[in-house]
Amino acid sequence: MKQIHIFDLDGTLLDSMPFFARGVLQVLEEEGIPYGDDLIDILTPLGDEKTALLYQDMGVPGTVEEIIHRMQQNQYPDYAHSIPLKPGIEGYLHHLKAQGRTLCVLTASPHILTDAALQNNGVFDLFDHVWSIDDFGLNKSQTALFDAVTERLGCARSDIHFYDDNITAVTTAVKAGWYVWAVNDNYNDEQIAALRTAAHGYVDDFTHLLPAYHIFDMDGTMTDSMDYIGRSVLQVLDENHVPYGPEIIDRVTPLGYPNTARLFQTMGVSGTVEEIVARFMELLHHAYANDVPLKSGVADYLRRLKAEGKRLCVLTGSPHLLTDVCLQRNGLWALFDHVWSVDDFGVSKDDPAIYHEITRLLGCEPSAVTLYDDNLTACITAAACGWHTVGVRDRQSAEVWAQLQQTAQRYVTNFAEI
Repeated sequence: MKQIHIFDLDGTLLDSMPFFARGVLQVLEEEGIPYGDDLIDILTPLGDEKTALLYQDMGVPGTVEEIIHRMQQNQYPDYAHSIPLKPGIEGYLHHLKAQGRTLCVLTASPHILTDAALQNNGVFDLFDHVWSIDDFGLNKSQTALFDAVTERLGCARSDIHFYDDNITAVTTAVKAGWYVWAVNDNYNDEQIAALRTAAHGYVDDFTHLLPAYHIFDMDGTMTDSMDYIGRSVLQVLDENHVPYGPEIIDRVTPLGYPNTARLFQTMGVSGTVEEIVARFMELLHHAYANDVPLKSGVADYLRRLKAEGKRLCVLTGSPHLLTDVCLQRNGLWALFDHVWSVDDFGVSKDDPAIYHEITRLLGCEPSAVTLYDDNLTACITAAACGWHTVGVRDRQSAEVWAQLQQTAQRYVTNFAEI
């Protein structure tokens, strides 16, 4: 079964109702025609043609076409340039798209406004179909509209999830057999209660529908591996009979393997950079495949998050050659949706680009992501990009413990304490 998610525009995708109302009511005000407080609720599901017919009955002069033109002239500048998406909706759309869902729009607004607003907000291309009720000659108070959309999609009614803030549209879509999410659009308690009662689900804020992602560094965070890294690096110096001082590990830790190899060349290690890095990898692969242990409490914490429905990922500075075998040997590999090395992005964890790109790939808001890392720079950079951060104490990084405690939103010395 392929789920199809269909969204209303005004008050659902867009925070547009004040703009919509202003443009529509302006016509009545220009003619000096009084109206009740409930008029916008009455007009919202009707579409422009039936609104224009109602306006004629209320005393607005002109043909249906002329009244529609007046309303759209009033509204177009705001739809084309000003009206924003509601909070969380862009991330939710990207999330659904990443899950392979079909996305559609079904709105009472005409294409001239709908298409302009979606394009202005950069989401038009996410939708497989953008429909106005004008395309069907029906409105959202008629079950025939929902029947016609179901027929065009060629799917079962139960495959469709529909999102709308209007009580009439919500009620009618439920009658038509769709699964309906009622969307709050700054309503009062009485209106919210009616929406909750009428619909299958309720959305107060689309950010609440986004999955929570927990992203873990590996070395020094999930694994107690820093001793093994240091041991393997020093073995290359020992094999080449190159002397070194006690500060060598501190010197090479931030460099990465190619730059460490270049430093070692200047110290007297023979071979090309590629050959020296290959030797590092040979020694480290054996350690990661056979010896590197998990930190205390890590496995239980990961499994608990998974059981709670959280999405788990890895983002590490280590290459896949080491990361993958270590996770597999420790029985964690299958828990993760994504296992990323910085090599996959061509940038390091001190570059904001990596966090922006991962947020995009996940199809979520930055606030939906929590990073667990023992590296101070990674935590600072991720937090600046809007991620939550958990600083993890590693015995090899005592010099940054105090800064991590001050910088990260949370600081843990052991995963068993979370």
